Amino acid sequence: MHSGIVISKPTSPLSHLQDLLRVNDKIEVSSSNWKTFAQHLEFKQPDIVFLDVDDLDQSEKVRCLELLKSHKINCVVVASDHESAYTAIKHGVLDYMVKPIKPDELDECIINVCSRFTKDNETSNTGSKKRFMINCLEGSYFFDYEEIIRCEAESNYTKIFCLNNTIIISKTLKSVCEKLPKNIFLRTHKSHLVNSNHIKRIKNGTSSFIVTSDGCEIPISRKNRSYIRQVLHAS
Repeated sequence: MHSGIVISKPTSPLSHLQDLLRVNDKIEVSSSNWKTFAQHLEFKQPDIVFLDVDDLDQSEKVRCLELLKSHKINCVVVASDHESAYTAIKHGVLDYMVKPIKPDELDECIINVCSRFTKDNETSNTGSKKRFMINCLEGSYFFDYEEIIRCEAESNYTKIFCLNNTIIISKTLKSVCEKLPKNIFLRTHKSHLVNSNHIKRIKNGTSSFIVTSDGCEIPISRKNRSYIRQVLHAS
């Protein structure tokens, strides 16, 4: 199942779209406003974004669409008229829908979206990359995504905690983040990156922590707390 997010203002009538998507068995959906989504884009990316452009002025539309394009995020624009939708097409969006959204039109849109995912997977041969290489002063390291539990910054070095060992490399955490898929690895804190598949629980209190499969407690920064909960709930 693919992850999706509906981006609109709280007053937008797109709850109907969310309801339709929630009964669909191909995309698991959550919701957010644009400001919150943009602030946390570096931590986790959805497979598909449904963007309501009616509440955005022209400059905001351009900024939003260009940001999604730069992060290579599939986008479906939702608008009240065809003109706004056609304008968005020029920015490389995957598809568009005009309000009011009808169930059969949404089904057709999702078929188009899923066919795009299939083509992308075929292009990458194995469906998706599951390994990555990182070069540093001491040589090259090869990792499988599933073996990495978490990463921790230590000045200009990064500790990579794996299932069977821990490796320290002469790369910043930011450099490591750029090598890893944002839909799997969450930047919970400026010093911590966590594989979402190794998260066992969230501890509440004065401070919030993620407990990973190796039993460690990883802090969640205050500014990321609500977003981390949102993306974990949607995954």
